[in-house]
Amino acid sequence: FPVTINQPCGGSEGMRLTSTGLGIGTSNPLMALEVRGAQTVSGDSRRIIFAVDTSTSAQNVGAGIAFAGRINAGGTVGTLGSVAGLKENAVDGDQKGYLSFVLNSGTGTQTERMRLNSSGNLGIGVPPSANAGINTLSVAGQGGGFAALTMGGNATQSGYVGYNMGTTSTSDTW
Repeated sequence: FPVTINQPCGGSEGMRLTSTGLGIGTSNPLMALEVRGAQTVSGDSRRIIFAVDTSTSAQNVGAGIAFAGRINAGGTVGTLGSVAGLKENAVDGDQKGYLSFVLNSGTGTQTERMRLNSSGNLGIGVPPSANAGINTLSVAGQGGGFAALTMGGNATQSGYVGYNMGTTSTSDTW
């Protein structure tokens, strides 16, 4: 049953399909898809897989990976979440990107739950803050409600960084 493809790899095996899965860079894949190879390094980026969206350049265009699984006893497959690297703006030639984390809300609707933008700002439940020159973490409650960031909590203690409810801003002590 193994299928081997040798071209265009100079006559050496490039990938193999077995009863276990598809191996790229390996003749004995351990899972449905296994990719092995030396990483390509570009600045701080380390990668082995290169996914490309061939759509026309525009804001929010890019490549992603979806994660799915069986969602009922009948075997129906549903998307549970995805991660995508997308273009941050529509400026031609600008390579600023963001990383988007999307989850299924339980009704089949895919909703972005977290975004890391090109400035290093992270938004959880809300787009990252655009405060110039300041790396920020923005957290919002569902539907604009209460949001908390708990740090170092355990059974007897917890800490809050702070919260903002309308025009009143307060912080709890540690």
